[in-house]
Order: sequence, then C-alpha cells, then structure tokens
Amino acid sequence: CVVGGGELILAAGLELYREHEPKLVVCASGHRAQYLTEADAPTESEIMSARFLEQCRQNDLREPEIVVWPKENDVPGPSNTEVELLNILRLAFEKGCLVVGVVTVTVHLQRTILFTRRHLTSKEFANKHIKVGFFASEHVLTRVHPEVYAPRTLKLFSSEAFRRSAIRE
Repeated sequence: CVVGGGELILAAGLELYREHEPKLVVCASGHRAQYLTEADAPTESEIMSARFLEQCRQNDLREPEIVVWPKENDVPGPSNTEVELLNILRLAFEKGCLVVGVVTVTVHLQRTILFTRRHLTSKEFANKHIKVGFFASEHVLTRVHPEVYAPRTLKLFSSEAFRRSAIRE
C-alpha cells in the first residue's frame, strides 16, 4: 500500500489499509524540495508516516510496517511523482512485494498510471512481475463514507479549480 501526501489521500489510505491489510505502507517516497532541505525540514514521508500511525492507533488498527523516506536519502534534482513512483517500485521489489496499491487524488491519477507503466516496461523492471493497482482518494472515501464525501466530491469535481488542474495535468 502506498499513500501519498494530503489529508484525503491519508484518509483513503487508511481505509484501504483497513480493507487490504498490506504487508507494508509507504507514505510518500521522495526527497525534499531545495527550500525544505535548506530549512532542514522533515520529509513528507516522515510527517505523513507519523500521521498514518497516529490514525491507526486512534482507530484501533494494527500498526503496519511503514517504510519512511529519511532526509539522508535526499539527492540532487527534482522530486516529483515520476521519481517517487520509481522509488516505490524499487522498494516493492527489494521487500518482495509483487502487488502494490497506489493512492492519489483523481486529478493526478492519469499521470500516476502513465509514469508507473513507463517504469514497469523499462529494462529495470522488465521481468519483475510487479502488479500495481491505482486508487483515487475521492472515490475510495465516497464509497466508504458516501454521506460525508459524496457531496464534497461532487462539489470538488464541479469546481473551476478542479477543471483548471485537470487541464494542466
């Protein structure tokens, strides 16, 4: 199970964790932007992993094995969705996870699928047989808690901001 950043993604990741009980959980897996490195700020993975564990405790769920991307793993260059997915696929293979679930927001879903397919068809992953499933946080939450998330999701998908973001993606 792979969980990105943001509250909706974290909440959806928790629901998927409850349903699927994965071997391990990764909350983001990429290095920090330069301004965060200069400020010696924690990684998104450090923050979101702690939040995920806190949510597990609050919901009386078994605490999963969480792989945290530490500050020491920072490398020069951009950290983006494509790099994070590469890190996650490498980690999955290293840990013997041949089935990976990726949670993101709907507006990022298409590029997440595209980048993952690009990686899985590269020489590095050619014969590794990793299967990846994709989950849109809004859809997961609307399915599990329709009374709370259906109106919110409808409002989001109907917004001008969502349309602009979808076009940019």
